[in-house]
Amino acid sequence: MLPWLCHHFNESSCMFKIDKLKEFSVSSYDVEDIFLLPHVTENKVSFQLRKQTLSNLLIQKEWKKKLGIPEDDEIIVNNLENKLKTLKEGGEDFKRFFVMYVCSTFLAPVANRVIDYKIINYADNVKQIHNLDWCGYVMNNLCKAVGSFKNNKNKESRSGISGCVLILQLVYFHHLAFRGQPEPTTLPLIKHWSDEKLKERIANEAKASFGQGELQKDDYPFCRRKGKQTFLGDVIENAYRNFADRKRRLVSFNLPEGVMTDSEIHDAAKDTVDADIISVVHSVTESLLNQPTQKTIESDAEKQLQAETNIELKDIHREIVSKIEAGLIEEEEGINNPGVIAKCAEIQNAIRIDFSELLVSPPFEVYAFV
Repeated sequence: MLPWLCHHFNESSCMFKIDKLKEFSVSSYDVEDIFLLPHVTENKVSFQLRKQTLSNLLIQKEWKKKLGIPEDDEIIVNNLENKLKTLKEGGEDFKRFFVMYVCSTFLAPVANRVIDYKIINYADNVKQIHNLDWCGYVMNNLCKAVGSFKNNKNKESRSGISGCVLILQLVYFHHLAFRGQPEPTTLPLIKHWSDEKLKERIANEAKASFGQGELQKDDYPFCRRKGKQTFLGDVIENAYRNFADRKRRLVSFNLPEGVMTDSEIHDAAKDTVDADIISVVHSVTESLLNQPTQKTIESDAEKQLQAETNIELKDIHREIVSKIEAGLIEEEEGINNPGVIAKCAEIQNAIRIDFSELLVSPPFEVYAFV
């Protein structure tokens, strides 16, 4: 499979082209997806290919002394491996030798087992190791290795290739959903693969020919889309795991660092000018709402006064009528009776009330004595 991968990968443009309809770019962000190595774009791991600096030579001398090998001998990966086994307590020497060992055997493997002296100064400065762009270093080394492989005239006699070709394999496997089954997306991607799974995938694709599957171009790389090492794949998988647990009946999300909460978004969205405008609107609205309330109160007071007046007039009317019906006031007597005359005058005055102001019709009959 390695020759097929190298053939379809353009080391100059970093484009992986399967056919006219299936192509995607491979970058240092894909390296970060796979290994979660430090990816600091400001501090590139740069070096000179042929000329070694004096500082590098001094570090080499110091390393040979710690490893217990003669100054004239080369440092090979076996020296590092043996030394690492003795450093059971860890320490800065362990970190130095481990970084060099991993780079020289796996991330940027060397062909002759001699360590990569070009990065010895970066590995020796332990405090700055995590601040360097190791993803870019690994990607650049891979491109150079693929270019050397293609330019080698004796490719058929070559059994291997320098550079971390595993990157091409995993990027290809995750970008192509073979048999309609996308690979897991939680990071780092390498945790989903073993030697057995790699061999099985290669064998299955070889039967159908490589490059068969649906392209998952929009899903990768996660690191470039999120811009940090907390990713959507982790959020979705944790949410799915909690949702699948029916007993809890709870869906929770592990949000990436830096995502604003509802209260933080609300505070950030506040604007002093808008707040003043809102205050004025509230004031005007409250004033308008109070006017109908006052009018209603005045209307209710008028209705109450009107009702009391009606009751008083009805009482006077009933009193006169009852006396006439009971014979207490004779018609002739009533003409000359001062009390009757006073009552009639009282009724007449009441009748003169402007009922248009009371908004009601008189609820009684008008009696006039001639």
